[in-house]
Amino acid sequence: MGRSSVALFFLLIGIAAAGIVQGAPPSPPPVAAPSEEAFVYNRAGKPDPFRPFIDLTVDRKKLEEELKKKRALQASMLPLVSMPLESFRLVGIAGNERKRVAIVIDPSGKFYPLQVGMVIGESRARIISIKEKKLILEEKNPGQRKARRVEWELKSAEEEGKP
Repeated sequence: MGRSSVALFFLLIGIAAAGIVQGAPPSPPPVAAPSEEAFVYNRAGKPDPFRPFIDLTVDRKKLEEELKKKRALQASMLPLVSMPLESFRLVGIAGNERKRVAIVIDPSGKFYPLQVGMVIGESRARIISIKEKKLILEEKNPGQRKARRVEWELKSAEEEGKP
């Protein structure tokens, strides 16, 4: 009885499904109801979704300030690279073994502090190291492969002929 009732069950389901598929008329496509009024977005009190979260004006101001500082530094360093290397004179060295600053003077009497890595002179001589009584520069000349090393010794007042 178990097999026959299962077979009868599937037979009835198959007939019912065939009758539904064949006997059901196709339904007409749904007709959209005409809208009376178009949707209008009211953004009062809501944030603008297209505005960035980061305030770009602050970043621009910061960049402009940094650019002004950089230009001012370049303008102050312009005399260092506009005169020949021989026109400068080493007048002092300050600091300790880790960080030293060399002081040079130009022909007009203006002093410039120099650190390792800076450039000086028309030939753009780079400062390699600052020793206790010596400034070592490396000058690259066009047409030469090897750079020329220039050493400036710090002279005492007696050596320069000053009282």
